[in-house]
Amino acid sequence: MVLVNKVKKIKNIFLKSSFLLITTLFLCACVSRYNNEKPALDIVASTLSDYWYPQQNTIVFNNESLNAPKRDGMVTLSYSINNEGEVTDIVVVKSLPVGLWDEFAIKAAKNLRYRPSTSNPSKQAVRLQTSFEFSAAQ
Repeated sequence: MVLVNKVKKIKNIFLKSSFLLITTLFLCACVSRYNNEKPALDIVASTLSDYWYPQQNTIVFNNESLNAPKRDGMVTLSYSINNEGEVTDIVVVKSLPVGLWDEFAIKAAKNLRYRPSTSNPSKQAVRLQTSFEFSAAQ
């Protein structure tokens, strides 16, 4: 009887350990992603079309949560376009007047989507600077 109980306990421990191991391996496989993305290539805006094309001609976003400034402005952003055509790593490089239109520019950049050009079949990620000009609300 004692031997049967010990065998049951060992079997139970083995099953629990196996379940935990399989679950851990499954979860690790789910969260790990093979990343074949090359590091972003620094480019100038004039060569962007060698790599990526914007999917839309205009940028539209909901700005109800932002109060539009009463002065015109310009914001230069640095950002990356990853291998999925999404904008990432947005940094304000320059803004005039300082800080006035930054939130609008960042929100606009986050809404940009790109498709690879025919000369970029590997979907090379790039990093560039772009300036956004804003007109004051009338």
